[in-house]
Amino acid sequence: MLLSGETNDLDGVRHFGEELLLYDLLIGIANQSHLSHLHLKVYNPREPFSPGENPQVCNLRLNDHYISFTSQVWVVLGMPEKEPDLFYILGNKVRRDLLSHLTCTECYFSFLSSKVSVSSTAVAKHLKIMEREGILKSYEREGPFIGPARKYYNINIAKTYVVTITPNIFWYRGLDLGEGSEVPIELPEELKNLGGMVLTFRDLSKKLEEVLRELQAIESQRNRLMAMIKETYLKEIGDMTQLAILHYVLLNGSATVDELSDRLNLKEREVLQKASELDRFVPLRIKDGVITIDDERLKAKLGGEGDAGED
Repeated sequence: MLLSGETNDLDGVRHFGEELLLYDLLIGIANQSHLSHLHLKVYNPREPFSPGENPQVCNLRLNDHYISFTSQVWVVLGMPEKEPDLFYILGNKVRRDLLSHLTCTECYFSFLSSKVSVSSTAVAKHLKIMEREGILKSYEREGPFIGPARKYYNINIAKTYVVTITPNIFWYRGLDLGEGSEVPIELPEELKNLGGMVLTFRDLSKKLEEVLRELQAIESQRNRLMAMIKETYLKEIGDMTQLAILHYVLLNGSATVDELSDRLNLKEREVLQKASELDRFVPLRIKDGVITIDDERLKAKLGGEGDAGED
């Protein structure tokens, strides 16, 4: 089969090339459809895209790629906006140092290169990775002196992340700090001078420390409870697969049958069977392929057991 492609976003093509599973899937679909020619176009996801006037165009979403196709032409759009892989980004000290400098002010490339102890080639690679993940954005601007425009970078996200890793819990959550986020703490209506701004920031930092201490206490208790849940379930019921479903649903609030199928390497009917068995011990709500803890039935069950104990 002939494979061709064209692009206006080289970084998108490179990233697409890393998505081997999607590539294999496209090839498989093309073979099943008896296509002798697979024509790929990778577009910049930030640019507007029009599928043209062909009414036969169909749209699919496979993982994080959008695909439009006809019987002759396959069009693969670049990666849409998604959650950045912050763990991967923060796993490298150079990238952490670059982000730290960028929180103070926007920086141009040569300035950033002078602030870290690696080559400019390595800095360019790290900046490109962070820009690809959507954490940074870049632009060019004329400097104060005659010469070529400088490339500047600044941070493109506003989020805070909470992560817990223990022998019993791996849990994380990203919280949006954008303009539309709800902020229960009211700031003074007018911060007229620098001193007032600094003082208010200090007050908020103290409140944050209080929140973190409370979070520490809550997560310590959740960790102890999860250890007790695991030990009790295995001792009294002894089914590891049921426990895995309960563990995942407790940590995430809910789980789809499809998620659990992939996570546990089970068929969907096997997941449903195990969930039904788990429901005998911990009441579940299974609706539209989503599994959650049924709090009302659980409270009723506990209340009934309490009444039985009194009798």
